[in-house]
Amino acid sequence: MTGRAKQIGVLILAGGLLSGGAFGAVFRTGGNPKGRLNAVGLPWQEAYRTTMTVNGRRNDVVVFSARYDEPVAVQLKAQFELQGAEVHMAVDPQGGAMGTARWEGGEARIVVVGASDLPNQLVYLFYPEQGTPRSVKAPVSGYPRANITEQVVNEDTGTFCSTAITADSVEQVQRYYQEIMAQEGWSPLLSLPLGGGISWFRKGEKSCCILARPQDNGETTVTLLVRDAGF
Repeated sequence: MTGRAKQIGVLILAGGLLSGGAFGAVFRTGGNPKGRLNAVGLPWQEAYRTTMTVNGRRNDVVVFSARYDEPVAVQLKAQFELQGAEVHMAVDPQGGAMGTARWEGGEARIVVVGASDLPNQLVYLFYPEQGTPRSVKAPVSGYPRANITEQVVNEDTGTFCSTAITADSVEQVQRYYQEIMAQEGWSPLLSLPLGGGISWFRKGEKSCCILARPQDNGETTVTLLVRDAGF
């Protein structure tokens, strides 16, 4: 399973929402997607629906649960193609998958998570709105010398998550956030020694985790996670 799939899975379903269940026989229904997968005949359970803003685009998100013996990547591709979509999928040998399904006037982004600590496979379908991405106001300052690679807002829970890449060191990132978070009214909950890579802050009813991780190429990944207090 890819690291990105794990991050998305933890963000959406932190705490675990799913339990096992009975699944029926497979039968498929065609027809134009009209913006959604027709999952009526698929041997899955719908587990969760929410709305997120991903990189400035509003997304309707639908999550399904499937047993590990179900070839969900194959099922997804077959059903979307039956509905007339063009599908591109990259499958991880460990069971995860990522891809897109596109048709006239819309698309779906696909993430399949097969983590060993989850009772079932999770299938995430993101349906982004069309048009120009909107600007998103972040609840904390982004690192000034970094390029944002991913930004996700869950409107239902008020959770904000962003990932960025910088050429600066972990220590530089930590020093910056020690100063800027105090200026913006956040109180430290936990701060490891410089180089430790993780800091926690709180302001009112919100908590913020800042994770700085060194990469093999010398760059640093900066992840910000803001959510209701009480991790």
